[in-house]
Amino acid sequence: VADREGDAIKSGGEWIPTGILEALISEHPAVAQVAVIPKKDDRWGQRPLAIVKTSGKVSPEELVALLMVKAKEGKMAKFWIPDQFIFVDDIPLTSAGKLNKKVLRDNYSKM
Repeated sequence: VADREGDAIKSGGEWIPTGILEALISEHPAVAQVAVIPKKDDRWGQRPLAIVKTSGKVSPEELVALLMVKAKEGKMAKFWIPDQFIFVDDIPLTSAGKLNKKVLRDNYSKM
């Protein structure tokens, strides 16, 4: 699975494919929907920020633990793990039903 260049995050000179990271986070049974967007970072340029709509109870620590397992399995690099998880009631979609990352970047990337 390849991301469009605009949806990948460049962190410390390395690319983080948001689509793959979203799919891995979505493997948690309490995650209904997730979007990963870039957040500005003084040290690394950008870092991933995960915006999560849940269907049950889940904590950021549980999601980090899940992603640590995925990293140990070789499915991702540890540096892909988002620095922050924001839990929301709804994630905006485009008219085509896809994640509206432009709206998400406008609303959350400066947090």
